[in-house]
Amino acid sequence: MGTLVYTSMLNPRGGIECDFTVTRVAEDLFRVVTGTGFGTHDLAWIRSNAPDDGSVHVQDVSSSNVCLGLWGPAARDIPQPLTDLRLEMGYRVWGDITPDVIPYEAELGFAVKLEKGDFIGRDALVAQSSQPLSTKLACLLLKISARWLWGRSRCSTREANG
Repeated sequence: MGTLVYTSMLNPRGGIECDFTVTRVAEDLFRVVTGTGFGTHDLAWIRSNAPDDGSVHVQDVSSSNVCLGLWGPAARDIPQPLTDLRLEMGYRVWGDITPDVIPYEAELGFAVKLEKGDFIGRDALVAQSSQPLSTKLACLLLKISARWLWGRSRCSTREANG
């Protein structure tokens, strides 16, 4: 209990339909936190893919909870007196990832656990894992005069390598 995992739900092609953080609250209770504005989409995807045998109950508790996000150069300093768990891992935002992007292209392969058993998109990821990537998301950091700009770009691996 108390474990926290970043993960994705995939379509049969291995594309990312939802990405979120799952916290194990109790032995048989999990809390899913998804991106702002995508709750309705993600809730519908979860419900449409949950077992229909009554073993899973999905409840939207968004209106009774809050999720706080901190960004910027002082983001580590503000919660430091309260905790030692830094969550920033370079996760992608929706738009960078879409149902057409597989986790390996988005550098989210660390969240893929093929050995965990059968799941939607697993066969597509197994097939893809033995192939070279045709595209890959790349983060760009550009310095223009005294300002730094952060951007993301999707490029072919051929372009990135040469």
